[in-house]
Amino acid sequence: MAGRSRPPHISNRLLTESLRLIAKGIKARFILEIDRENLKRVGKISAVAEVAHYQPIPVFMYGADDKSVAVCLAEGPIIRPSQTAQLVTNYRPTVQVMRQFFDILWRESTPFVTREAILLGHRPPSPSSRITRGRKEAYTQTEITMNSAKDSIRIYIPTRFGPVRILKALSGPLLRAHRRGVKIRAICKSSDENAREVKTLVKFAEVRHTDNPIGFSMGIVDDSDAAIYHTDPDSSELDSHTDYTIRMTSKEDIRHLGNLFEALWQESMPIED
Repeated sequence: MAGRSRPPHISNRLLTESLRLIAKGIKARFILEIDRENLKRVGKISAVAEVAHYQPIPVFMYGADDKSVAVCLAEGPIIRPSQTAQLVTNYRPTVQVMRQFFDILWRESTPFVTREAILLGHRPPSPSSRITRGRKEAYTQTEITMNSAKDSIRIYIPTRFGPVRILKALSGPLLRAHRRGVKIRAICKSSDENAREVKTLVKFAEVRHTDNPIGFSMGIVDDSDAAIYHTDPDSSELDSHTDYTIRMTSKEDIRHLGNLFEALWQESMPIED
């Protein structure tokens, strides 16, 4: 899975070698952002692998044989490999939930031949996705879920405006949950741009800071509802049509996502520090 920009540690040589191995008979699937500029290059990949289009894709992810997976942020002003934070794991529950994430996007993606025809003007765009799109829509659903929380709320919001947006949109549901005795934990990337909001968040939640965010956000309520979010990292507004939300579909997937949150929690720093 890759957006228009790939991390600098993934070289052309590595991609060429990977395609050479795939051409020998390994089954491969690619979810890519396909436009007129890269259509010809992606066409070469489609000769040896299944390719589909999805946009936008902020996450660079690759895995093999459901045994290992690597995830990192694919967009943003990343120039040197040292600037890239990457999660690499062979822990099976985490690999499974990442595979679920990929499979959901794959089902919602546009096959390469269809995308190619659209770009060449041969047919109209395909019907809209079943995945929830839009920031307002995501916050509306999240508010409903938080209002029913009984035990815990876990939030992973590593973008610089994450705390700003959360307090703008969901401070009411979070405060009500806190008053009901719900335990709230949040992982964010604290910075000068969100310092005031982080200080406010600390009043009703246990907050930790991460220096190495992965390329998406997540929310988990009571181990019964969970979602993975893509939000425009450069926007603090409450409305964005480029955002999308993928809800976990099974109790097992929710549990695995919760395990991923706990691993990230252990690797993050108490905000007091």
